[in-house]
Amino acid sequence: MARTLTLHALVVSLLVITVFFRPVAEARNGSFSIELVHRESPLSPFYNPSETASNRLRNAVLRSMSRINRLAESSSTTTNLINIQSQTIPNDGDYLMKLSIGTPPVKILAIADTGSDLTWTQCKPCDQCYAQDAPLFDPKQSCTYIDISCDSNSCHQLSPGQARCGNTSSTKKNCEYLYYYGDLSHTIGVLATDSFTFDSAYGQPVSVPKIVFGCGHHNGGTFTSHGSGIVGLGGGPLSLVSQLSSNIDGKFSYCLVPMFENSTSKLNFGSQAIILGHGVVSTPLISKDPVTYYYLNLEGISVGDKRIEKKPLNLISGGSEGNIIIDSGTTLTMLDVELYNELESAVRTAINIDPTDDPSGYFNLCYNTKSNIKVPTMIFHFTGADLHLNELNTFMEVSEDLVCLAVIPSQTFSIFGIVESKGLEVLVGGPHSQNVQTSIQSTDEAAVRLFMDQLLKTVIKLSVLYVFVSPYQPFPEDIFSYRWTQPFNLQNGWFSWGVGGLIAASTGVLLIKALISGSNVSQIQNEADSLVRLLPLIGASNISNVSLLGVLGVLAPLCEETIYRGFLLTSLTKWLPVHVSVFLSSVIFTLAHQSPGNSAEIFIFGIVLGLVYTRTRNLLAPITMHACWNLGVIFILIYFQSQGDDIHKYVS
Repeated sequence: MARTLTLHALVVSLLVITVFFRPVAEARNGSFSIELVHRESPLSPFYNPSETASNRLRNAVLRSMSRINRLAESSSTTTNLINIQSQTIPNDGDYLMKLSIGTPPVKILAIADTGSDLTWTQCKPCDQCYAQDAPLFDPKQSCTYIDISCDSNSCHQLSPGQARCGNTSSTKKNCEYLYYYGDLSHTIGVLATDSFTFDSAYGQPVSVPKIVFGCGHHNGGTFTSHGSGIVGLGGGPLSLVSQLSSNIDGKFSYCLVPMFENSTSKLNFGSQAIILGHGVVSTPLISKDPVTYYYLNLEGISVGDKRIEKKPLNLISGGSEGNIIIDSGTTLTMLDVELYNELESAVRTAINIDPTDDPSGYFNLCYNTKSNIKVPTMIFHFTGADLHLNELNTFMEVSEDLVCLAVIPSQTFSIFGIVESKGLEVLVGGPHSQNVQTSIQSTDEAAVRLFMDQLLKTVIKLSVLYVFVSPYQPFPEDIFSYRWTQPFNLQNGWFSWGVGGLIAASTGVLLIKALISGSNVSQIQNEADSLVRLLPLIGASNISNVSLLGVLGVLAPLCEETIYRGFLLTSLTKWLPVHVSVFLSSVIFTLAHQSPGNSAEIFIFGIVLGLVYTRTRNLLAPITMHACWNLGVIFILIYFQSQGDDIHKYVS
């Protein structure tokens, strides 16, 4: 005799399912993401629409050369810590970052630099300042601004020659910093603390108190009016990463889009920076001086089937390891001359087509695109990690008919640049994390991993559900019902009601959005919002698009509708009126998505899904409605992305 599905069994089943259920994108506490804009992107204030793509590329190449030249100059006298610290040219950084300083917050635009530690901005009063478009930061207007004294730990963390005591009448003299860059640019000012506010790409602004920074009162050189300073993301104790270490577990990652695109890259801090799953490779960071830089150990490079055996590369500041720097501020990858020559020879042999000279003279190996060249896969063999790179990461389109190897020789040091990092998510374990390492994963691998994870979760959830309810078989006829017959029947056809429900839900959601936007109630956006968390994958590639469509258009509707309508709603109707059951199932459906910013819309959507199901008693109807909704949103965003729009503005 069949057992009856009791209310107690229903509650137990839901609790177990909840343990296994998480939204596609989970909430990430203690973390946030910031948008980065490439200086050559149309979104950048540095962008000059009259410049050609080749001119912009030339500028990027010159910045790369300038950057490594300063590194060479700084290390030529290893005992001079001032030179080592000051290798970064103010204008050689590629990515810009918005943040706010003080209370009330004052917005600034600065260069995000993994090759620098001190964060600084121009401040009033300014004895000598370069012209900048934005207003200068006035510390007197910030109620949270505090000068740092000479005897503080932060002042002692400046390198010798970079700090001095100010000439004040106070018993505790202020700590003054002096930074001189290799091109004679400089910033001199007072070390201080204040609140920093970051506009998170996926949620509410994040405010962090007592961040140490330089308040520059004497600044000059090659700085431009568009920027207000530098955000130091290096490994030294005064860098932003080090200061946020207790909040972000010493971790940050970046995912870079192509430099000339009309879209933003992402800088992720904390748990949001963690990269897990298939396709992730990890290699340890090497600790050595100067601590500003992130050192890796490169053991060799493969081109196709040919491996270039390990050569003694030029080492940075001595030591047996740490022969290459990973840097988000250098466009090209630069290799030791001997290793580069072998790499170029291997690429020439693999392509087996006569190369073309680069008119600009910057690149050593170029090809005419009309030759239909087949670019071999390259593998950078780091310690414990083989990083596979395709043609998008190894060649650059210099002009309409010319592509060049995005690697150039260096007489001094080796740097793994951003072209090779394009389309990859790079995690850097910060200086205070327990397991210091760099992890790298491509967006394609992330998308495929997302699909496989969601497929596994769907199987587990539905299996768990079946195991817990199977003792109560035979099931009622109206539970877990999938009927393909009469899809267009106006009374209960699953396709007709699925499409009709989609129209009704769309109308309801639009009305809710209009009411919210027209009221004084601020809409909360949470970093768990699934769609927002998936934005970096939308339009990234065909593989990413197909994976997303599979997750959101097939797996998510099948799993969620089986659980919330097929099981939960049907079970509730055994004890409660139908309208109450629809209401409660929609509430649980909304809470499970952990998305406060869209809770009203999700609730309305859940109500309509429930009504459609109670009308048809066929799970194909809400599954069709749910799938069409998700697919429609993704297709629209893919289209906007293909048109060069910043799709974040459509979901923020």
